[in-house]
Amino acid sequence: MPLEARQGLKGFDDDLDAQGAYFAERGHATYAALLAAVKARVAADDGLRARLDAAWAARTFSSLYERPLLVCASLRFGALLDAGHPLRAVLGDEADGKAPLPDGALDAALADGAPAFRWLAARYVQTNETTRAVAWRLAVSALWPAGAAHAPLVLVDLGCSAGLNLVGDRLPMVWRDAAGAPLCLAPVGPVEARVGLDRAPVDVNDATETTWLRACLWPGQHDRLVRFDAAVRLARAATAATEMRVEACEATAMPAALARISAAHPAAFVLAYQTLMAEYLPPDARASYEAALEAWLRAHPGRAGWCRLEGAPREMRRSELPAATDLALAGGAGVERFVLALSEWHPSAVHVEADAMLAARAVQSAAVARPLVG
Repeated sequence: MPLEARQGLKGFDDDLDAQGAYFAERGHATYAALLAAVKARVAADDGLRARLDAAWAARTFSSLYERPLLVCASLRFGALLDAGHPLRAVLGDEADGKAPLPDGALDAALADGAPAFRWLAARYVQTNETTRAVAWRLAVSALWPAGAAHAPLVLVDLGCSAGLNLVGDRLPMVWRDAAGAPLCLAPVGPVEARVGLDRAPVDVNDATETTWLRACLWPGQHDRLVRFDAAVRLARAATAATEMRVEACEATAMPAALARISAAHPAAFVLAYQTLMAEYLPPDARASYEAALEAWLRAHPGRAGWCRLEGAPREMRRSELPAATDLALAGGAGVERFVLALSEWHPSAVHVEADAMLAARAVQSAAVARPLVG
């Protein structure tokens, strides 16, 4: 849920506890131990508190997990860049994610003048988790079942980082349904353009920036690293072929960007999607952004959809399935939203809501059939 925005170290202990518990429950022992150790050192070390306060004095955080994950990523980034980093053995790509921290290593990594503080001050958590491409794949399957003809697609990733999910249809299928069988998804038809919008987009052709994205993945998750490397190769090829582009854009300006994209592609269906982006927005910016996205939908019935993979509605959420993929469309009753599936934050098992898929398809079919007026 959205939290009150905070700066510096306000609420940091609580955030460390919550994210540390998440890591522990899922077997990521190294990161659970790291966050517990950071909490203990912040409590005991005035100098470390001052360095963190200085790094975050001009930054605002709206999600409980953003600062803990930023600490983890900044330390792992240093370990990936420097073979002599004190945490290299437990945070590098060969680590298993379960090893204890070497004695004194965290103190050295967070010492006065350590490079981690530059990254804590200036960088953002940007995971580009490739399994989240299931969100827009589900939306396509809801709107156009296998064999159905449809207009060319324009895919727009809102909060895209490097836009790796824009090539999600070119990656191997890894998802399973509620019964454990391979998830049945409709093939993707012609894609006219693939566009990523982000406040701080990452250039996949920049080796250092790609290493930062890699640092946002967790040690020991080797399957995620394999998928990440494959997606980077595909994104580089798509960018070189001018099939895909990534642009700098603040969240509150994204609805206007979508309107321009719709105007530039009048015969296409523009499918905008976001994956775990909303909680990074301050409450006022989020409200403005969401209202403007709905206005864009209403202005383009039958030609636009907005898909989200975010926290599941409270009444549907389960501990093992905390995320929901939903789809918003403009219909005869205004903007209607359909929860298409429940999943984990890094989707593998995807529990599809078949009735919602059919209902979304009916709204889209009616909007396409409805004559334009005016």
